[in-house]
Amino acid sequence: MQLKYLTKKDAKNVAVWSRIGVFLIQLLANVVPDYQGDAFQPVVSPAVGWIDVVIRAALDGFHKWDAQYFTYIAEHGYVEESTFAFFPMLPMSCHGIGAVLTSVTNIFSFHTCCLLAAFCLNTFLFIEAAAAVYDLTLLIYKDKTFAFLASMCFSFNPSSIFFSSCYSETMFAFFSFKGLVAAEKRKMFQSSLWFVFASCTRSNGTVNAGFIAYYSLKHFL
Repeated sequence: MQLKYLTKKDAKNVAVWSRIGVFLIQLLANVVPDYQGDAFQPVVSPAVGWIDVVIRAALDGFHKWDAQYFTYIAEHGYVEESTFAFFPMLPMSCHGIGAVLTSVTNIFSFHTCCLLAAFCLNTFLFIEAAAAVYDLTLLIYKDKTFAFLASMCFSFNPSSIFFSSCYSETMFAFFSFKGLVAAEKRKMFQSSLWFVFASCTRSNGTVNAGFIAYYSLKHFL
């Protein structure tokens, strides 16, 4: 298949393969003993069965450092002062999905449900974010090949592990890219909503207001 014929669907397929690759790499990395750093390490509720244990072991590489804060907030809420630095959109989303999983099955603990929700949600949002990169690049440069390459670079970026972990980067990227796509289409109200969601995900989301100002000046002047 020639590169010039690659579409957004192909860009999403590349993103899927990148997530599979990251999952397998972290699975292999779990064999190596963890470095005992001075990080937040909350007490985790016990597993309720062997399937629960397998899921936790399989996703352990995605539950490190700040990811433990997000899963803790999803499970318990903002009960520790150290958790106040983390914005609520991701943990509350994981809490909601985890609550649904808990209500329909009794083979997972709520902690595992929140961890599984974070992984599945971030995987889905990453694929959609890659598609948004494709759309944004195509809108600006009118070049499908360049749009596909931009999306591929996003899918295989060096910090890709954080986009599958229970971190807010994926959700923030998705909301920000969708906001930029809407702004490029002159849908400023829709763009503002996407940027509001980004601001509820990470504190630096408020900086996206600069894009609203830029596109408004560009369109009206």
